Amino acid sequence: LAGLARLEGVILDNNEITDLAPLLELERLESAEVENNPVTAESLAAFEAVFEEMGSKGPGILTEGEVPVLPGDSRIAFVARWGNSAGLYVTQADGDRPINLSESHIFNLAWSPDGRSIAFSASVKGNTDIYLIYGDSYRQVRLTDHPKVDSNVAWSPDGEWIAFTSSRSGDNEIYVMRVDGSDMRQLTESAGHDWSSSWSADGEWLAFHSDRDGDNEIYVMRVDGSDVRQLTDNEVGDFSPAYSPNRGWIAFSSDRDGDNEVYVMRADGSEVRQLTDNEVRDIGPTWSPDGALIAFTSGEDYESYGIYAISPTGGQPVEMIDHSGAESNPSWSPAGGSGFEPVVEQIFFADEALQRAVRQAVGKTSIQALEETDLLGIEKLKVQNAGITDLGGMERLQALEELDLGNWSIIKEVDGQWMIDSSKSQSEQWNQIRDLSPLAGLSKLKELNLSQNPVGDISPLAQLTQLTQLSLVFVYTDDISPLSGLTRLTHLSLNSEYIDDISPLESLANLEELTLENCQIKDLSPLAGMDQLGVLTVSGTEVWDLEPLTELEKVRALILVNNRIDDVTPLALMSGLVRLDLTNNQILEIVPLLELENITSIGLKGNPLDEVAREVDIPALRGRGVRVIY
Repeated sequence: LAGLARLEGVILDNNEITDLAPLLELERLESAEVENNPVTAESLAAFEAVFEEMGSKGPGILTEGEVPVLPGDSRIAFVARWGNSAGLYVTQADGDRPINLSESHIFNLAWSPDGRSIAFSASVKGNTDIYLIYGDSYRQVRLTDHPKVDSNVAWSPDGEWIAFTSSRSGDNEIYVMRVDGSDMRQLTESAGHDWSSSWSADGEWLAFHSDRDGDNEIYVMRVDGSDVRQLTDNEVGDFSPAYSPNRGWIAFSSDRDGDNEVYVMRADGSEVRQLTDNEVRDIGPTWSPDGALIAFTSGEDYESYGIYAISPTGGQPVEMIDHSGAESNPSWSPAGGSGFEPVVEQIFFADEALQRAVRQAVGKTSIQALEETDLLGIEKLKVQNAGITDLGGMERLQALEELDLGNWSIIKEVDGQWMIDSSKSQSEQWNQIRDLSPLAGLSKLKELNLSQNPVGDISPLAQLTQLTQLSLVFVYTDDISPLSGLTRLTHLSLNSEYIDDISPLESLANLEELTLENCQIKDLSPLAGMDQLGVLTVSGTEVWDLEPLTELEKVRALILVNNRIDDVTPLALMSGLVRLDLTNNQILEIVPLLELENITSIGLKGNPLDEVAREVDIPALRGRGVRVIY
């Protein structure tokens, strides 16, 4: 073969070849397949330094089953949802040094062939158009402006044209335009929807997917829209074709095995190979500049997506970006691209996630340096589920009045029971705050949420005397004495299995709403003087005696769920009650509840009510229009 000077591609799979050296003499050879040959290690090493098994010339051949090694000198642009932040990011291919370029609602993107700009589709004020951002100045330019949706951008290899999908003609068709938005041309006009174009390396062909035959298939056409050819033909969906750097192969996504997986095939539609095989969606494949890797989006949905890379010969995928959040729509930078460097800024906060959240709060991305003056005007900061562990630097936010550092979970119903949806709770990106000392000097703070953080010591809160609202739900604290001096509190939520004494709350006479859940308390007498209470929740405790509540005349809603209450007599004196929930207690008799003239709703499920309660008292209440749940 060494004498075949014009040879551009060769397939030598399943033979007895031990030495590949003759192939190194073929200057035009762009692709070579040598699977299942007894090649010596020395010969394979020499071959790996020059060729890849699929794609153009380049280093880093990956044998089947090998875990790919991510190139440290390459970069990836992608869409991310990290905590409260979402938008267009650029990072090293191994996930290091992420840069936030835009906070817009980004749908997809593509790096220019020279690496100096990124085209992307974004929704701004409800309108989805094509934009361009330049790496040297971070200047953004709007290329299209149409009430219909423009998306799915793809650059021509010479960097002169951008192909995209638009619904401006009524259904989705493929268009091209120059990089300044001029000379727009419609290439397809089918009865179906045409999507997701990709240019061949020689700039002569565009691959796309279309449902013109009833389901989505892969097609190619000349760049003027002529000579349309169908490459796949089946009863399932084939999507998002991507030409390899040497035009020899096309990667695509297909649901032919029941869910979306990544496949490759030759550019003529032959030799289809499945690369991934799992129970989630693998979509949007894109080739690395040297053709040695294919990056793709993988996950159940947009909240769990991640970006992975795999060899075009198959094997084990590797996660490219190990970050607490969701990432999708990767686009590789070309070799040697410049720009999109992070701005050097002063580090104000010990935790990078907190610095990022504060930057976002003042309307800046990571291409805009955070300044000391920015910190002085922040009055509200909400950073839920942001992966924050250290509050160091928070003392700088002296104007802060509202701070939300809580975590949240998505709840779903399973077999009639409500529980946390572990597939979406993403606890790896929850805040994990333990030390509250940086908050002690925030003298203007009025509202604070620390729910679902592993907080034990709350003594720094004693200095926050302006607090009016405080939430400590699912925390580890056992000593709430630091709260005794927070007499301006009007709303307080406590949920900790370690709390067994609420006497420090006795001084909080201005409370209007109080929640005590999953505590080891038995005595409610510290609440007796809270004459401003309108809503009181005591749930999951050891409480059985309700006598201390009889003087709370302003209470309109009383939730006493999952306690040890067996006597409701004291409640007869709480004439202002409108809503009462006594679910899951030990109540037999409910006669005293007939005295509640203003009551509209009573929950009694899970109680061993006697026959009189069931047959006489409940019908009597319902006869008055009271909603009784039993």
